[in-house]
This record gives sequence, structure tokens and C-alpha cells, in this order.
Amino acid sequence: MSPPGVSDFVKQLWEADAFTVSVRGFAGIEATMDLLLSEALPVSESFEADRITPALKIALVVALGLLAPEHASALRRLARVRNAYAHDFVATFDDTGRSDLLNTLSASHRSSLEDHELASGTAENALRWVTYTLFAELVGAVRRRREKQLTDEVWREILHEEADRIRRSRANRLQEETGLDIRATEKMAARRQERGWHLRAEGHD
Repeated sequence: MSPPGVSDFVKQLWEADAFTVSVRGFAGIEATMDLLLSEALPVSESFEADRITPALKIALVVALGLLAPEHASALRRLARVRNAYAHDFVATFDDTGRSDLLNTLSASHRSSLEDHELASGTAENALRWVTYTLFAELVGAVRRRREKQLTDEVWREILHEEADRIRRSRANRLQEETGLDIRATEKMAARRQERGWHLRAEGHD
């Protein structure tokens, strides 16, 4: 499953009830983790996302340095909310669930939530906001990793090109120096000839 675009994700969240926000929202989060892991693991072809639990995926993205550890608790809490809706027909997300979820947020996210209108909103709106915030964190992680990879790739190419240029330059300079030596030797021989410097080696007639 490919992760949704940010605008589509936001539209789905704000037009859905708590069940849909939880299930579809976490599906988008999980798909983004799958993408992040498939691009980051050395042998991505062997990565079988369907065989790995969400908890292990969260642990992996943190262990690989793809996502800050401070976001892991909130992701695990969202996974539990999603499981409750998926497996319990009468599951609800109330103020207690809202408090439990908000308490798992990082300090920076809690701070931004306090400045947001959702701070005094319904439990459902808080679920929307947290789901979107964590999705955005993962999308940002994908973008940062791709930019770093692209930067490394471009600089490797530039350094290789520069190394090749230096090697060619040295080879050309050596050829030029060798050519100058030959020209100097020829000129010196001609001048000796002109000046009659035909001295015989000692010991020879």
C-alpha cells in the first residue's frame, strides 16, 4: 500500500468519524513507515511489510534513526486505538482516551497543541490532530532521508568527476613536461652542433 498524499490524508481525517480516523489514519501512518523502511533498509527487496507488526515497525524506524524516539509512544498509542476499533465492535474514543493519547505526545507537540484550537475541542478532533501530526512527522522523515540521500549521491558524483579531472590534468601535464624535455634535448644538440662542441670522450681517438 502506498502512503496517501498529505492533502488527501487531511481531507479524509476531517470528513470522517473517529472509527475512520483511527483505522484509515493509522493505515496511512503505517504505509508511510513501510515506505520509509523499504527505502532505508540495505536490502529493501527482502522487506515484507505485511509480516511485521506495527509495534516492530515503530521500533525499527526509531532504531534506524529515521524518526525521533520521542514520537514512538504516541505512535504506539495510536496503534492501540486503531486495534480497539478494529477488534471491538463497541469501541469508542472518549475524553479518557483523549487524555491518554495527548500524554504520549512529545513536549514540542504538546506545546503546539496547546496553541491550537483542538486543545479545547472534542476527543475526536484531538485524535484527528494527533494522527495528522504523526503522519506529517513520518512524511517529513521520508523527505529528509531522500534529500540526504540525493545530496550524498550528487556529492559523490562531483568528487569522482573532480578526481578524474585531476588525474587527466596530471597525465596531460606529464605529457607536456615529457614533450618539453624532448624539445630541450633536441635544441641543445642542435646548438652543440652549431658551436662545434664535438668533444671526444677521454680515452678515445
